[in-house]
Amino acid sequence: TQSSCSASCAGGIFVTKAMCVRDFLTPVNSSSCNLQTRPSTGTKTCNNHPCPVMWSTGEWGLCSKSCAGGQQTRQIQCVRKVIFEKEEIVPHSLCLGSAPTQIQTCNNQACPP
Repeated sequence: TQSSCSASCAGGIFVTKAMCVRDFLTPVNSSSCNLQTRPSTGTKTCNNHPCPVMWSTGEWGLCSKSCAGGQQTRQIQCVRKVIFEKEEIVPHSLCLGSAPTQIQTCNNQACPP
């Protein structure tokens, strides 16, 4: 039997197991089967193509003021996953839709007298 791929992109694995069966259904002891014809087992990689591009946002930075309205920024990147837990940065023009907000206001309360 073969499992489905563990990832849809950027490299997953599938596991192949061999089982001795009778009449294509009933599992039996492996001594009932010919070891010479046993299929290979183990793991293989699959879906090694890069994932689609997507927007990636960093954490918001510190506010520029403690009161009366400041600004904070975050890093915005267009990325795609190329292999397990590894992303590459690609041009913003490759990401669909508008980029997420990079600047926002903060600490809008009035300053104490």
